[in-house]
Amino acid sequence: MPRLLVSVALEEILAFRGNLGVAQLSHNKRDEAARVLSSVFDVNLPVARIRVEALFPAASDRQLTL
Repeated sequence: MPRLLVSVALEEILAFRGNLGVAQLSHNKRDEAARVLSSVFDVNLPVARIRVEALFPAASDRQLTL
């Protein structure tokens, strides 16, 4: 699942924060994002969860952004 296509598929779920518009995924929307990716890309749900975690790590939500 390419990063650009994942971002397009999750456009309604992602939140863009900071002056640079960094895409972040809130903790309560991670399961929804995995389900969307699973259906769009026709992959198993665990595979989609791994990709969500790789592209939008949970720890980055707590870092300061410009």
